[in-house]
Amino acid sequence: MLNVFSGEVDACRCFMNNGTVPELVFEQQGELCNIVHAEHYRHHQKEAAS
Repeated sequence: MLNVFSGEVDACRCFMNNGTVPELVFEQQGELCNIVHAEHYRHHQKEAAS
């Protein structure tokens, strides 16, 4: 979902919501991706590859 969805929209935000408060993982505007939480981002990449 990470690779498909983020490439189809102009802007998106991805959150990790496994705790009591959602954590921002990354924000994407067009081709620019601002990674806020690198560990969670790598986790999403691994999940997207499998």
